[in-house]
Amino acid sequence: MSDVLERFIMMTLKEQHDKLLAEKPEGAVHDADGCPICNPNLELDSDGGGDMSKTYTEEEFTAAVQEAVAPIATEAEAKVAELQAEINGLKATIAQTEVAGHVAELQAELDKAEIRVAEAQAKYDELVAYLGAEAAAAEETARREALRDSRRAAVREASRLTDDYIESRLDSWVDLDEAAFESMLEDWKSVASASSETASENNELVRETAMSNVRDDSHEAGVSVADLFNARNHGIDIRYL
Repeated sequence: MSDVLERFIMMTLKEQHDKLLAEKPEGAVHDADGCPICNPNLELDSDGGGDMSKTYTEEEFTAAVQEAVAPIATEAEAKVAELQAEINGLKATIAQTEVAGHVAELQAELDKAEIRVAEAQAKYDELVAYLGAEAAAAEETARREALRDSRRAAVREASRLTDDYIESRLDSWVDLDEAAFESMLEDWKSVASASSETASENNELVRETAMSNVRDDSHEAGVSVADLFNARNHGIDIRYL
């Protein structure tokens, strides 16, 4: 029998002994001198009238007690085993709870880290989008400015429109695609060519009329003066006719 079990048995006997003393009826007498619990070195007498001088050592007394309480010891061992199993189970449960708590803490930190990463990624994406938009806007501005310059020059070459009018209409011409803009210029050139031919014909007619009126002595003076002003308004100086 293990030392632990022996100590347990002795403690059990001692507890029972002390409990009986505490619950002893009034008037009952306890012989402490003859009690083996109170006096472990007590010399015990034989009930059969044997050798009254025989004494028992502590080892013999312990062996006798162990034999007497063997059934109790067996039950006690089973109880100890049961309690130890419960203790082991509690330890395992506690360990699992601690591990689960630690895992939960780590998972919470991981969730926070994922949130921070997601926020950083969102800010990065926003910055990239912003910079891309700014670059595209700058590129578009530069493209339009270059197109404004080239189309301003083309309009000036194809027409005699004033600079103020050109500037007021330039953005709408820049919005045209290349084919539409070229078609517009061609239309202008056709109109300008036709207008030039018509103006030439009109100038020639006015010139001939003015010469006829000036040289016609019989033409009324008022009419001749009117024709002179009319010719002048058309840019004709009769001095050079």
